[in-house]
Formats: sequence, C-alpha cells, structure tokens
Amino acid sequence: MLFRLNGGGHVQNGKAYKKGDIIRTSLNLNRMFGSKFVRVHEDLDDTGTTDTSGFKKPQIPPPVVDKKAAKEPEPVEDAEELNDVDVEEVEEVEEKEEAEEKEQPEGKHGKDVSSEFETAKTIEVSVFEKKNWFTVVDKQDGAVLNDKKLRRKAVEPFLKQYVESPVDVED
Repeated sequence: MLFRLNGGGHVQNGKAYKKGDIIRTSLNLNRMFGSKFVRVHEDLDDTGTTDTSGFKKPQIPPPVVDKKAAKEPEPVEDAEELNDVDVEEVEEVEEKEEAEEKEQPEGKHGKDVSSEFETAKTIEVSVFEKKNWFTVVDKQDGAVLNDKKLRRKAVEPFLKQYVESPVDVED
C-alpha cells in the first residue's frame, strides 16, 4: 500500500520521511496514525517516486456484463401443448393440500403428522412434528410415549417397539 505523509515527520525501518513523502508499506498507516497519512491509490513510477502534486482518482473498470445472462429467455417450443385441464388439475391439488394443512392446527406438540407413519395407524398413536422434532402421543390417554424428542428417521423404529409380536401358543 502507498501512503503520503500529511504532516510532521515519520521514521520507518531506519529511514526518515518528511511531509509529502510517499511510503510503500504493508501496514495500514491510516489505522495506526490516523490523519497523519493519506492512502495513495496509484503505483510508484519506475524511479520509485511519484509526483504528489496531481493525484488522480483511481480508475475503476466498467462492470463486466455477462452476455449470456443478458439474453432474453428462449420461448418454450411446446408451450402450446399445455392445456387448461393440466393447469386446473395442478391448481386443484395445490388447493387441496393447502386446505389439509389448514385443517390441522398445531397443538402444543406441533402438527399432527401421524398419516406419514404406517405403524402409528396400527398401534393407535399420534405423531406430532414441531421444528423437525417428533413427539409420539397415545390416542387413548394423551400420554407422551417418548422421553426425548425424536428426529424423523427415529420415529418408525420407536413405534415398532409398541407393535405386538405374535405369541407362540404351546399345545
């Protein structure tokens, strides 16, 4: 970085500088000494000095424009093949999903997601999700069955421990 000494004197690496001198350093002299230095935004000439009388503003190159990104999007050739029925079917499905989500308000344990777990239907429990954590609740008495909240991948194995295994009958 280049800095011009604004006032007073300065000694760096055994060399003394006076007002107007240019110093090349990796240190940020502005930060270290405040207004005593002004950062110079031009390189030294071949002699290792620069004329301090006519500083120029740094040249900022024009922004690079990505010609590919600037092109208009190409029209879809098969767009005419889409018909109103397809669009209506998609809209109906989306509306139905939104309605189902609204029907299931979040309780204290979160949103009821029991339908996502086959075993939950079999053993008559409810599974609730809140912020990606799951709670299993007994439908009969409302008791929470898991001591700690579960992640999605742990729910099904947890539920399977409540499935009754067939008992061998001795003759």
